[in-house]
Amino acid sequence: LSFPAETMDGSGGVYVPKWLLRASLYSAGPFFCYPHKPLLALLEGSPYARSYLHFRRDHHNGTNLVLHCLALVYQLGSNFALLNEADKVLIAWTGAEDEAPVSQATAAIWAAMMLATPGAPLSVRMASGAAIAVAYTRRRALARRWCEAALGLSIFEGVIIHILLRQRSVSDVVPLTLTVVARVALQYFATANRGRLARQRRPLTAGVLLAVAAASLSARTKLNVFRYALLAGPLAVLTDQPWLYFWSCAYQASLLQGAAHRATAELATLPQLAEHVADEFGHTTYFPNLLLHSVYDSVTGAAAAATT
Repeated sequence: LSFPAETMDGSGGVYVPKWLLRASLYSAGPFFCYPHKPLLALLEGSPYARSYLHFRRDHHNGTNLVLHCLALVYQLGSNFALLNEADKVLIAWTGAEDEAPVSQATAAIWAAMMLATPGAPLSVRMASGAAIAVAYTRRRALARRWCEAALGLSIFEGVIIHILLRQRSVSDVVPLTLTVVARVALQYFATANRGRLARQRRPLTAGVLLAVAAASLSARTKLNVFRYALLAGPLAVLTDQPWLYFWSCAYQASLLQGAAHRATAELATLPQLAEHVADEFGHTTYFPNLLLHSVYDSVTGAAAAATT
């Protein structure tokens, strides 16, 4: 593949307007994948070698890599749970016989992109493809107990709020405990009142989605995307919309990465790529390969930079 100069320098906007690229990336959850995203990444995203240089620079610490692996599991599971909800809607609208048109297409295209990535070791590419395949095959498991999952994961969300949004250390035990208890209490209240706001779901959901979409248009206000999306977890239960919860997980998992960076004193990569939408697309689309490649290099002591 040959890349235009605008893509090679990370600025993007060669074929698609930058504002539209940024909106599509952040309003849909930056690390989530959909059938169109790998195609956009090939058109507008930075090549793998450039993406890996950025990633490896900020992901050397073993603890950070382990926490990112947990985030990858979280992201893949909730990503395909969301796609499973999209399948249900599409089948209901079209009467399609295929049981998984959206999730199947996403898994096939994304896995193919990971397997064909130049510069990543074969074992890394195969592991990424396998991870996507497992998430696809297990996409319905989370949907059956999504309310319980939301309640349990609210503990981690409380920790994330404490570290990232309140800018406090994990050593501040009392404020950390209060934040976690408050977040769990909010989710417990929502669970106890599941569906109570079902009749108001349309305006409430539209408000959250519009706020996220508006914030996603500006690179300078992207943190607001994550703040607004955090409202979707309790709202999803109160309005009884599993898809809304799985969509919110895209932002929760991203914040988990941010908390991992803060806890291990390594700079987070995505905020450094602001105003470079091609780099943002490369970083988020190649993420399974980038992460596992960095783990591979740390374990084997291989060269830090990817080669083409």
